[in-house]
Amino acid sequence: MNIVVDKKCGIPLYIQVKKQIMDLIKEGTLKVGSKMPTERELSQELNVSRNTISTAYNQLESSGVLRSIQGKGTFVAEEAISWKDQEVKNKIVKFVDLALEEALEIGVEAEDFLE
Repeated sequence: MNIVVDKKCGIPLYIQVKKQIMDLIKEGTLKVGSKMPTERELSQELNVSRNTISTAYNQLESSGVLRSIQGKGTFVAEEAISWKDQEVKNKIVKFVDLALEEALEIGVEAEDFLE
């Protein structure tokens, strides 16, 4: 797995791990159903505590991005696809909101903008 942590940057390690896993899913490197490394394996690979990986995995599981199956492992959940789609939708909505706000500030009518 292509994850790199920077222990000197000031961002908590679990957040770095979590973000990079999310990025790997967004770019398609990690696909739905992909088995994740165990907490122990990834902690050894990254030279961080197992608790760091556990925290990242737990937060991703709470978000529906990962799914743990006792005795089998941790996998990229099907919900990760809807999460990825929702991320794109959120970005589009923010962009359109910002564009509308800018248009209104320069005097463009909302109806004209929406056309």
